[in-house]
Amino acid sequence: MSTLSLRRVRYMPEQLERGVLYVSDEFGVAVHLCGCGCGQETVTPLGPGEWTLTETTAGPSLSPSILQRAGCRSHYWLRNGAVVMC
Repeated sequence: MSTLSLRRVRYMPEQLERGVLYVSDEFGVAVHLCGCGCGQETVTPLGPGEWTLTETTAGPSLSPSILQRAGCRSHYWLRNGAVVMC
């Protein structure tokens, strides 16, 4: 099972690091590399009607689940920093 730590940024870096969930509060978006390990950039908008970010001491959580509609077609949850495949 892979894990992700939270890193708050203003702008997303050109090169994303595996295992990091980048969050821009200013632009209301979270970005990470796909939880399956394929390396696909995954963008989740944050806000009402979109994804919700929750921070815990164990790590970040996103809700609802993440479904890759193109590429690897992975489906997973990010819960307390852990990638939980569906």
